[in-house]
Amino acid sequence: MISNFEKLVRKLTFEQLKNEISKFIEQYNKEGFLKEFKWKTPQLLWDAYIENKLEYRAQ
Repeated sequence: MISNFEKLVRKLTFEQLKNEISKFIEQYNKEGFLKEFKWKTPQLLWDAYIENKLEYRAQ
């Protein structure tokens, strides 16, 4: 049995699918809160990682 998601995906062109995946990733990174990281988004965690990494190099 084919799921509704599969049916929708089959109707999309490759470019449309690529755009939908990009939109999902962008939304997840900015709005997808992670419980195990005290409800921070992946983007906030990445920003903190980069900031700490740059501070460490500056010392």
